[in-house]
Amino acid sequence: MSLTGNIGTISLSGLLQLLSTEQKTGILSVRQSDMEFQLFLLDGNVVYATQTLKVARLGELLINDNHVTTKQLNECLEISFKKKQALGKTLVESKHITKEILEKYLYTQVQEIVFTLFCMEEGTFLYKNSQFEMRWLVPVEINTLRLVMEALERLDDNTLDAYN
Repeated sequence: MSLTGNIGTISLSGLLQLLSTEQKTGILSVRQSDMEFQLFLLDGNVVYATQTLKVARLGELLINDNHVTTKQLNECLEISFKKKQALGKTLVESKHITKEILEKYLYTQVQEIVFTLFCMEEGTFLYKNSQFEMRWLVPVEINTLRLVMEALERLDDNTLDAYN
């Protein structure tokens, strides 16, 4: 299955609900200008997310909360690149963080990416059913419908704050 469209004509919440309900496995890519976001779904659940913006990158989140130093992050980035594996997996293997901390921050990362996507008023999306290699990352199964509800609640809260 492949779906393409414009965010202005179909809501991302509706699209994610469809992919979750149908228990799809594949990659949803969303593009706006020079920004690109990808959500990796396994049986309808988000297991990984990426974006071109630095705001919600895992390393930045971990540094901001003092879980790793910039030096540790850079060393692990280099190792990850050489091993062709996700940064989080390298950070856990290097014992800089625990798997529990990684899972918490991966969830936060996915939340931030989904929230950013929900704030977008224009852009294009492409969803393709596909199997993807999981050995290079530490997957975290996140209920997609829960993510959608949390993002919609945050949007409502921000709208109310702006109105008041």
